Amino acid sequence: MNAVAALSLTAQRVMLVDDDRANRMIARAFMQKAQIDVTEADGGVAALALLNQRSFDLVLLDIHMPGMGGIETLKHIREMAYPICTLPVIALTADAAPEDREHYLASGMDGYLSKPLHKNDLFREMERVLRNRPAVYMAAQ
Repeated sequence: MNAVAALSLTAQRVMLVDDDRANRMIARAFMQKAQIDVTEADGGVAALALLNQRSFDLVLLDIHMPGMGGIETLKHIREMAYPICTLPVIALTADAAPEDREHYLASGMDGYLSKPLHKNDLFREMERVLRNRPAVYMAAQ
């Protein structure tokens, strides 16, 4: 990722939701080096609670989690009060077939990343989703 793209992500507030601590540590390390403000949640219930406590620019959401999985968590996010319901959400998943990407985007995700995460792919997708987020969400911030 070039320096200009990295600067566009600096100071973004990202919630990272994944039940696997090692996955969170890797993603956090990538983002902290780019000066991205990262808040971690270890599952869907914790993520929903955090969304009611502080504002975020983006959610990175694991699909396969015990209890409340990513699709169910996304459904609850989209039912929350404005502007939270418009928050951009990127799916994180080990499901890496082309049809998986299309399935998750059709389910309401704004972006898709397959695991294991690669730094350049992570930043490229985050930048794309943030650049395309609805103007109504940005105006409400």
